[in-house]
Amino acid sequence: MNAPTSPCEIARGAIHRQLDGEPLVPAERESLAVHLEGCAGCREARGELEQVQQALASLPELPLPSADLEAVFDRTTRRRPRFWQPGAWGLEWRLAAAAAMVALAAFVLWPQGEPRPSAAEIRQAEAEARLVFKLTFDALKRTQRVAVDEVLGGEVSPALQRVPMKLPGPPAEDGSDT
Repeated sequence: MNAPTSPCEIARGAIHRQLDGEPLVPAERESLAVHLEGCAGCREARGELEQVQQALASLPELPLPSADLEAVFDRTTRRRPRFWQPGAWGLEWRLAAAAAMVALAAFVLWPQGEPRPSAAEIRQAEAEARLVFKLTFDALKRTQRVAVDEVLGGEVSPALQRVPMKLPGPPAEDGSDT
Protein backbone atom coordinates (compact mmCIF):
# COMPACT_ATOMS: atom_id res chain seq x y z
CA MET A 1 0.00 0.00 0.00
CA ASN A 2 1.33 3.43 -0.92
CA ALA A 3 1.88 6.04 1.75
CA PRO A 4 -0.61 8.91 1.67
CA THR A 5 0.77 11.92 -0.15
CA SER A 6 -1.92 14.59 -0.31
CA PRO A 7 -3.01 16.57 2.76
CA CYS A 8 -6.53 15.14 2.40
CA GLU A 9 -5.24 11.54 2.31
CA ILE A 10 -3.18 12.18 5.44
CA ALA A 11 -6.14 13.86 7.18
CA ARG A 12 -8.57 11.09 6.25
CA GLY A 13 -6.15 8.48 7.56
CA ALA A 14 -6.00 10.38 10.85
CA ILE A 15 -9.81 10.68 10.90
CA HIS A 16 -10.20 6.92 10.46
CA ARG A 17 -7.66 6.15 13.17
CA GLN A 18 -9.28 8.63 15.55
CA LEU A 19 -12.78 7.24 14.95
CA ASP A 20 -11.37 3.73 15.50
CA GLY A 21 -10.28 4.85 18.96
CA GLU A 22 -6.57 5.23 18.29
CA PRO A 23 -5.06 8.21 20.09
CA LEU A 24 -3.36 10.75 17.83
CA VAL A 25 -0.13 12.39 18.90
CA PRO A 26 -0.57 16.10 19.72
CA ALA A 27 1.10 17.29 16.49
CA GLU A 28 -1.13 15.03 14.41
CA ARG A 29 -4.23 16.15 16.30
CA GLU A 30 -3.31 19.81 15.71
CA SER A 31 -2.53 19.21 12.04
CA LEU A 32 -5.90 17.46 11.59
CA ALA A 33 -7.76 20.31 13.31
CA VAL A 34 -6.07 22.90 11.08
CA HIS A 35 -6.81 20.83 7.96
CA LEU A 36 -10.46 20.33 8.91
CA GLU A 37 -10.89 24.10 9.39
CA GLY A 38 -9.97 24.69 5.76
CA CYS A 39 -11.25 21.56 4.00
CA ALA A 40 -14.99 21.14 3.57
CA GLY A 41 -14.56 17.77 1.87
CA CYS A 42 -12.73 16.25 4.82
CA ARG A 43 -15.18 17.80 7.30
CA GLU A 44 -18.04 16.25 5.32
CA ALA A 45 -16.28 12.87 5.17
CA ARG A 46 -15.70 12.95 8.93
CA GLY A 47 -19.35 13.81 9.55
CA GLU A 48 -20.51 10.94 7.34
CA LEU A 49 -18.16 8.51 9.08
CA GLU A 50 -19.39 9.67 12.48
CA GLN A 51 -23.00 9.10 11.35
CA VAL A 52 -22.14 5.59 10.17
CA GLN A 53 -20.35 4.88 13.45
CA GLN A 54 -23.35 6.12 15.47
CA ALA A 55 -25.80 4.11 13.34
CA LEU A 56 -23.74 0.96 13.81
CA ALA A 57 -23.46 1.57 17.54
CA SER A 58 -27.24 1.92 17.81
CA LEU A 59 -27.92 -1.48 16.24
CA PRO A 60 -28.89 -4.21 18.67
CA GLU A 61 -26.28 -6.85 19.34
CA LEU A 62 -27.85 -10.16 18.39
CA PRO A 63 -26.26 -13.41 19.49
CA LEU A 64 -25.37 -15.96 16.85
CA PRO A 65 -26.91 -19.31 17.77
CA SER A 66 -24.15 -21.44 19.25
CA ALA A 67 -24.78 -24.33 16.84
CA ASP A 68 -24.25 -22.02 13.87
CA LEU A 69 -21.22 -20.40 15.46
CA GLU A 70 -19.72 -23.82 16.18
CA ALA A 71 -20.38 -24.97 12.60
CA VAL A 72 -18.68 -21.89 11.17
CA PHE A 73 -15.75 -22.38 13.51
CA ASP A 74 -15.45 -26.04 12.50
CA ARG A 75 -15.50 -25.26 8.79
CA THR A 76 -13.07 -22.36 8.94
CA THR A 77 -10.50 -22.82 11.68
CA ARG A 78 -10.64 -26.43 12.75
CA ARG A 79 -10.32 -27.98 9.35
CA ARG A 80 -7.06 -28.75 7.65
CA PRO A 81 -5.80 -25.71 5.71
CA ARG A 82 -6.78 -25.83 2.04
CA PHE A 83 -3.14 -25.28 1.13
CA TRP A 84 -2.32 -28.86 2.10
CA GLN A 85 -5.36 -30.50 0.57
CA PRO A 86 -5.00 -32.45 -2.67
CA GLY A 87 -5.61 -30.25 -5.70
CA ALA A 88 -4.97 -27.03 -3.79
CA TRP A 89 -2.03 -26.08 -6.00
CA GLY A 90 -3.96 -24.09 -8.57
CA LEU A 91 -2.67 -22.05 -11.46
CA GLU A 92 -1.50 -19.21 -9.21
CA TRP A 93 0.87 -21.40 -7.24
CA ARG A 94 2.16 -23.08 -10.39
CA LEU A 95 2.95 -19.65 -11.87
CA ALA A 96 4.79 -18.60 -8.72
CA ALA A 97 6.75 -21.87 -8.67
CA ALA A 98 7.62 -21.48 -12.37
CA ALA A 99 8.87 -17.93 -11.76
CA ALA A 100 11.02 -19.13 -8.88
CA MET A 101 12.46 -21.95 -10.99
CA VAL A 102 13.29 -19.56 -13.86
CA ALA A 103 15.08 -17.26 -11.43
CA LEU A 104 16.99 -20.19 -9.90
CA ALA A 105 17.94 -21.57 -13.32
CA ALA A 106 19.16 -18.16 -14.44
CA PHE A 107 21.29 -17.85 -11.32
CA VAL A 108 22.76 -21.35 -11.61
CA LEU A 109 23.28 -21.32 -15.36
CA TRP A 110 24.63 -17.77 -15.62
CA PRO A 111 28.12 -18.11 -17.08
CA GLN A 112 30.90 -17.15 -14.71
CA GLY A 113 33.70 -14.91 -15.94
CA GLU A 114 31.77 -13.89 -19.05
CA PRO A 115 31.37 -10.26 -20.06
CA ARG A 116 28.69 -8.31 -18.25
CA PRO A 117 25.26 -8.11 -19.93
CA SER A 118 24.53 -5.11 -22.08
CA ALA A 119 22.18 -2.34 -20.98
CA ALA A 120 19.55 -3.66 -23.41
CA GLU A 121 19.82 -7.16 -21.90
CA ILE A 122 19.45 -5.74 -18.42
CA ARG A 123 16.36 -3.73 -19.45
CA GLN A 124 14.86 -6.85 -21.04
CA ALA A 125 15.54 -8.89 -17.89
CA GLU A 126 14.00 -6.14 -15.72
CA ALA A 127 10.90 -6.04 -17.93
CA GLU A 128 10.54 -9.83 -17.72
CA ALA A 129 11.03 -9.78 -13.95
CA ARG A 130 8.38 -7.06 -13.58
CA LEU A 131 5.99 -9.17 -15.66
CA VAL A 132 6.65 -12.23 -13.49
CA PHE A 133 6.14 -10.20 -10.31
CA LYS A 134 2.93 -8.68 -11.68
CA LEU A 135 1.56 -12.10 -12.62
CA THR A 136 2.54 -13.47 -9.23
CA PHE A 137 0.96 -10.49 -7.45
CA ASP A 138 -2.25 -10.84 -9.49
CA ALA A 139 -2.36 -14.56 -8.75
CA LEU A 140 -1.95 -13.96 -5.01
CA LYS A 141 -4.68 -11.29 -5.06
CA ARG A 142 -7.05 -13.73 -6.78
CA THR A 143 -6.14 -16.41 -4.26
CA GLN A 144 -6.85 -13.99 -1.40
CA ARG A 145 -10.17 -12.95 -2.96
CA VAL A 146 -11.22 -16.59 -3.38
CA ALA A 147 -10.21 -17.40 0.20
CA VAL A 148 -12.20 -14.45 1.58
CA ASP A 149 -15.21 -15.29 -0.60
CA GLU A 150 -15.06 -18.92 0.53
CA VAL A 151 -14.88 -18.07 4.23
CA LEU A 152 -17.17 -15.05 4.35
CA GLY A 153 -19.55 -15.92 1.53
CA GLY A 154 -19.75 -19.63 2.12
CA GLU A 155 -19.58 -19.89 5.88
CA VAL A 156 -20.41 -16.72 7.76
CA SER A 157 -23.21 -15.28 5.59
CA PRO A 158 -25.43 -18.40 5.66
CA ALA A 159 -25.05 -18.61 9.43
CA LEU A 160 -25.93 -14.95 9.86
CA GLN A 161 -28.98 -15.35 7.64
CA ARG A 162 -30.40 -17.78 10.20
CA VAL A 163 -30.15 -15.16 12.96
CA PRO A 164 -33.53 -13.51 13.47
CA MET A 165 -32.98 -9.79 13.38
CA LYS A 166 -35.12 -6.77 12.76
CA LEU A 167 -33.13 -3.71 11.90
CA PRO A 168 -34.55 -0.25 12.47
CA GLY A 169 -35.68 1.51 9.33
CA PRO A 170 -34.46 4.92 8.17
CA PRO A 171 -35.70 7.92 10.13
CA ALA A 172 -38.99 9.41 8.98
CA GLU A 173 -38.92 12.60 6.92
CA ASP A 174 -40.55 14.62 9.71
CA GLY A 175 -37.96 13.43 12.26
CA SER A 176 -40.35 11.20 14.26
CA ASP A 177 -39.41 7.60 15.07
CA THR A 178 -42.17 5.66 13.29
